[in-house]
Amino acid sequence: MIQLFRAKAPAATLENSDTFEEKSMPFESVQLSAETRKDQETKVQDLWLFITKIKQLSKHVEEVRRLSLRLFDELFAYHGCGIEERYFLECAAIIHDCGHAIAQKKHHKHSMRLIMEAKLPTFTPREKLVIANIARYHRKNTPKPTHLEFMRLTPADQETVRKMAAL
Repeated sequence: MIQLFRAKAPAATLENSDTFEEKSMPFESVQLSAETRKDQETKVQDLWLFITKIKQLSKHVEEVRRLSLRLFDELFAYHGCGIEERYFLECAAIIHDCGHAIAQKKHHKHSMRLIMEAKLPTFTPREKLVIANIARYHRKNTPKPTHLEFMRLTPADQETVRKMAAL
């Protein structure tokens, strides 16, 4: 059994008594510019408003957001992603189940479509595409070359989607 600690802990212990050193999380000390921080806060608020409008706001959404960010932080030594990826994960966690507004079955696919078609003017097309793909792959299948929306992503963004959807 692996005991997880915050990534700033000096070491974590494995069941067989092996140890490994963890990297410290660079985003804990990163100071975002006031403009970037305000921009991200505005975008996150837009997502909360969106899911409220489509009647998908729930305790589940906040719990998924909280747990996914905790996993991101505690597994930093393994995934090595930064603050932008953490922001994408937070956004996707908030909006991942919006497809339930259309149907329970295949809601993850409906979520992708809703996110891509949503009027979210504060988001760039790239941000919407990355967030929509993370929401799309939060369950069931992993990305495939036949998935057109995934293939529209750059290779770096494809890797981000794979890692964030796994959390």
